Amino acid sequence: MVFTAVLCTDIPEFQQNQVLNDDFAEQYPGTPIYPVLAQLLAQRSWELITGDVAITDLSAGRRDPQRLFVIQEEDSILGQEIIARGGHPAVLLCGESPLYATGFYKDLERISEPFPHRILFSGAHSNALHGANHTLYFPAFHRNHMREQRPWAGRSFLAMMAGNKYYRHADVPWPDRITRGFREFIHRDTSRWLEDNQLHDTRLELVSYFSTAGRIDVFGSGWENRQHLPKRWQAGLQSLQEFDPSVPYSRKADTLSQYKFALTLENFRYAGYVTEKIIDALVAGVIPVYLGAPDISDFVPAAAFVNLEDFSSPRSLESFLDQLSPNQAEEMLLAGQDFLSSPSGELFSIENRAEFLAQLILDVAKVD
Repeated sequence: MVFTAVLCTDIPEFQQNQVLNDDFAEQYPGTPIYPVLAQLLAQRSWELITGDVAITDLSAGRRDPQRLFVIQEEDSILGQEIIARGGHPAVLLCGESPLYATGFYKDLERISEPFPHRILFSGAHSNALHGANHTLYFPAFHRNHMREQRPWAGRSFLAMMAGNKYYRHADVPWPDRITRGFREFIHRDTSRWLEDNQLHDTRLELVSYFSTAGRIDVFGSGWENRQHLPKRWQAGLQSLQEFDPSVPYSRKADTLSQYKFALTLENFRYAGYVTEKIIDALVAGVIPVYLGAPDISDFVPAAAFVNLEDFSSPRSLESFLDQLSPNQAEEMLLAGQDFLSSPSGELFSIENRAEFLAQLILDVAKVD
């Protein structure tokens, strides 16, 4: 009987081994790593399945729990159940910020205790936790990603591809508002920290400014419905014309490549929280306008992107972008491409991250 790595995620769409399918995985950020991981493990006579499949097989007596090695996303109940049945905890993952996985970060010490390895954004690293810290480099491109650059002069000005999220919906029913307010009061220090570091308001400020000027194309779902936003943003976005809400993630690079600049704001300001957004822009051959990780220059060279921290207002940003010469733009684009082909950039490749994850699993199983 072969050894089996078990990917435990509570996202229903990713279960039933769906996320191991190449075409399916390419539709979502970060998930293309899993079909590649399955291929790498198969070369070592292992298999990779999802947690729901493993539990079904365990209940039917088709698998030995001692041969299961758990890769757990956040506090997946599937992972916890397999470990309780005798499966081996191997690697703990979290690709969400504290804004959306608040409970996970708050309870990280307990959740991480069984795992010899954890791959997390560096802001969550702590020597007080059990096991080894590994920095999460968000898997965002294939090694064979290189593409021909569009001429600078023929490009449109600015794009953003992101859903219309907001950290605190304004249109919830009154009973839910009261419950939420009570919860925020009880956990007021955490609530204040989350509010102070969320970047949704900054993103909406920029979209409002550039859409009023008719200088941004916004791709992504939810922008036609703004009732969940505070009144000031509902008013500020009246000029916004959604360009195409149906562009899938698999076409993101092709879409962004038609523009000079791309807004690439994270949802939250947090050390090491560098997601696919800035990497996707570099892969597309567009200059990212970035805000998020305060230590972003430790991950991506400053010469390859525009840092929003350097500007006091959307107007000052617009002025800078307008004054950027074609030669300066070419230097920034080249810096981005050089980074992607460097050892540091390679850390964000799907293949590199799959190889790293495979080695951690094999190490836990004492297989080399």
